[in-house]
Amino acid sequence: MWISSDARKEVLKRLLKLNHEIHEQEDKAGLHTKGKTKKKQKADATEQMKLF
Repeated sequence: MWISSDARKEVLKRLLKLNHEIHEQEDKAGLHTKGKTKKKQKADATEQMKLF
């Protein structure tokens, strides 16, 4: 199925806007940690798993 170039651009524009809105909501909810490296996040996850 093919859509026109204008329709494709509109869909992508709306998806990008929605993505930014969701990211902002997640930031406000504290779901994105700033300053932690992947190694540190993995270590934190490992420590949390020890609690169970």
